[in-house]
Amino acid sequence: MISEIKRFINQIRIENGGFPIGVKIVFVIFILMFIRKIIFFRGDLFEIIISIIILVLSLLFHELGHGYMAKLLGDKTAERYGRLSLNPLKHLDPLGTILPIIMIIMGSPMFIGWAKPVPINYSNLKNGRRGEILVAISGVFINFIIALISTMFFYSHISDGYFKEILLKVIIINLTLCAFNLIPIPPLDGSRIIASFLDNYQKRQVFLFDRYGFLLIMALSYLGVLDRIMKILIGWEIFLIESIIRLI
Repeated sequence: MISEIKRFINQIRIENGGFPIGVKIVFVIFILMFIRKIIFFRGDLFEIIISIIILVLSLLFHELGHGYMAKLLGDKTAERYGRLSLNPLKHLDPLGTILPIIMIIMGSPMFIGWAKPVPINYSNLKNGRRGEILVAISGVFINFIIALISTMFFYSHISDGYFKEILLKVIIINLTLCAFNLIPIPPLDGSRIIASFLDNYQKRQVFLFDRYGFLLIMALSYLGVLDRIMKILIGWEIFLIESIIRLI
């Protein structure tokens, strides 16, 4: 376990040749804001811990969705790399996990988060581009299904008291992850969906932008564009969930 934690932390320095200096600066700023918040923290620590646990599990199931869909379609790369595991440390991206935790503790009404992309050999996938699309959307599909099932329990007679509050957190976090990962900025799933329609050269160019997508995400967040996009996507998700529940 200790060695896995060390490898997880070291990803910040060694994965993909390291992050651009701009990403590191932004990350340090967030850490300093986080430390200040902890020093003057007056919130409900138990509520925050529950939110963090839900976030980590939601990211875990998101990545398992990608991995198992790839395996179902003929590519066992994720399995060979040990990514079909229930161990969160094998899936969580350092920045993509720490930033949403910081934002939750800081009381942000909306957060951004992502997991480490599952390794996929697209040449092994069945059904060509259709298979690539299925792998790309499987993660957000899992988050949406979790939100849908949680909503059904939320409005059922068996849901009451604190359990209802936990279900609400599950719904909000999974809808947020679903919406955020649909944005077509590498390395988010939306970029993978678009890449599935491109030729191999163009696809590689999209993947090369993975290291720098975070800067664009932060810029859009600073300008308020990201929040508007997220609210629109979450609104569509809520409408779809309500429509499904009415049909049921």
